[in-house]
Amino acid sequence: MSLDGAARFPLYVKSTLDAVASSLAEDFKLGYFDLDGLAFVSDVMQSDEPALCWSIGSFVPDPVDPLYSLVFDIGGKTSKDPAQFVSMDIVGLVRTVFREHVGIPVMNYTKGIPPVTRLGEIYILNAGVMPAQNDRTAGLRLVNVLAKVQRFNVSLNASGV
Repeated sequence: MSLDGAARFPLYVKSTLDAVASSLAEDFKLGYFDLDGLAFVSDVMQSDEPALCWSIGSFVPDPVDPLYSLVFDIGGKTSKDPAQFVSMDIVGLVRTVFREHVGIPVMNYTKGIPPVTRLGEIYILNAGVMPAQNDRTAGLRLVNVLAKVQRFNVSLNASGV
């Protein structure tokens, strides 16, 4: 099955968010996981180590392709952090990358090689800190990010980059 660039664009946006978030976590020696990746969530949530986590809430044409609205959450998972100092520190790190009025190039990170073609742009409109969420083992402190996204009219080469 062959899909065109517009049909694959949501995948490229997700791969971009995954690449930016995992790179941020690795730079600061944090564990990381996509909250939508159920296979790993329970292991990381039960760990005492802090971690960076994220999840896409919505990605919809606004009003139509090539313009989109994107909402996602990204922040820290902590344990043994009663005053929320560690989670707020992670939130601070997140907000250095996901800042208002900053653009993030959308690229195809799905191939496992560095991409070269800009497929669009994520433009951050708002990045607000949400209330902490806690269960008996861990807490989450997330930044809710609202962005506009534009898909560029470009073609990928045969290798998908």
